[in-house]
Amino acid sequence: MDVCIVPGPGNAQELVDSLTRMRGARVYVAGRPADLERADLLVTPRGPSRSFSKWYEGDDLGQAVRAVHQKGTPWIALCGSALPLSSEHGAGCSGVARFSIAAMRGSNDRLFGQDKVKTSEGRELPFHFTSAPSFEAREGTEVLGTIGGEGAILRAEDLVVSAGLPLSPEAWLFLFEAAGLPLAGAKSG
Repeated sequence: MDVCIVPGPGNAQELVDSLTRMRGARVYVAGRPADLERADLLVTPRGPSRSFSKWYEGDDLGQAVRAVHQKGTPWIALCGSALPLSSEHGAGCSGVARFSIAAMRGSNDRLFGQDKVKTSEGRELPFHFTSAPSFEAREGTEVLGTIGGEGAILRAEDLVVSAGLPLSPEAWLFLFEAAGLPLAGAKSG
């Protein structure tokens, strides 16, 4: 599986370090819109949400993320890159309105540092949070993981938003499966 990290105004290095340990994933970083065309999965990193909002609307690469996703490529948006996909509290941007799958409840300062997300199946997976938002699902959106009863991972079809960064191969596999792309026999390497 070709996993394309699209850094935008975020930091790609932590994703490269984390995802290259996943067997079965060929990880690369996009530098131009054409790099997204061969992707089986798009991943956007943590970073400043206001910058991501502007990037999705005004940058060629940010616009390409939306266009490639609209053609059917699954997308995992983490933390700040996920906030513009929210439809409330000014985090959303008009250019990605069709992806407004969640209502952001606002920044939740207690979600800072490492914590475990409880999945809807009852598993507990480690994630890292940086003053992350909590989400509530819109119609047609499924809450896949919570912390303290608040939404931390949501899915709408092939778009997954996560309020934090996965800290284990098991947590990444959970997000891959949520996006509809399980890695058969994948293990950390």
